[in-house]
Amino acid sequence: MNAKVWVLGDAVVDLLPESEGRLLRCPGGAPANVAVGIARLGG
Repeated sequence: MNAKVWVLGDAVVDLLPESEGRLLRCPGGAPANVAVGIARLGG
């Protein structure tokens, strides 16, 4: 079976404060997290 999965939605970047006024960029958002999870499971 060779099924395809489409994930639609917003991919966002969280900006978290670090030292010295710098921001840590953390990619995410529910659709992006689902896509990564499926890819890690071999999908």
